[in-house]
Amino acid sequence: MTIYRPRLTSLPEAEVRRYAGQRKPTDLPMGDIGAACREGLLLAQPQCSWQVYDYDDENFSILSDPPLLLSGKALNKHLLGCHRIAVLAVTVGPMLEDQVEQLFASGNYNAALLLDAAGSAAVEVAADQADLAIAAAAAKVGNRTIRRFSPGYGDWDLAVQPNLLPLAEGHKIGVMVTSSQMLLPRKSITAVIGFLPEWATDLSKQTILREIPCDLTGCFARKGESN
Repeated sequence: MTIYRPRLTSLPEAEVRRYAGQRKPTDLPMGDIGAACREGLLLAQPQCSWQVYDYDDENFSILSDPPLLLSGKALNKHLLGCHRIAVLAVTVGPMLEDQVEQLFASGNYNAALLLDAAGSAAVEVAADQADLAIAAAAAKVGNRTIRRFSPGYGDWDLAVQPNLLPLAEGHKIGVMVTSSQMLLPRKSITAVIGFLPEWATDLSKQTILREIPCDLTGCFARKGESN
């Protein structure tokens, strides 16, 4: 298991605006958003934890103890051809959302909304850094990673959270799951990241090179044969 502490130096103001539901630059002054980003950086305490497991892409199972069956057609398709999988938990800690609650309680709704949006952006930036760290570790053993996929994406039900979070050992970075399958602190996410052999084609095209019988002359699946 790996614990990683990303270093956040900036937050994307356009993403903060989007999380705040502001569609036009004139909806809120850029100075307000900039201030929320700066406060978010001061309050965020980003931490990530992950564990890598073997993965059975034919039975859609993480080979943990006990195995975890992954439901959802979109997720199963996304992980096609993967043979290992990283289960990831990311949080920016409780300080930021504690401040959001204080701002709401004092009636400073605009500042609370923007700081909450900054927290959403912060956890995504932290997760992106974790992605890079996982990709670097995968490359050392001849693998490459695909984009992360979280509960709530597509048809992957949030009900998996109580079984998924322990595989990332999220408790070690202070993340827990409520009875309604929500993560606490709220600005936390879980995700899986599939590992592909280096030679595999881009999984987004859902084509994996395999040694399969083929009578077609010149077929790329006839590994080692000349055209």
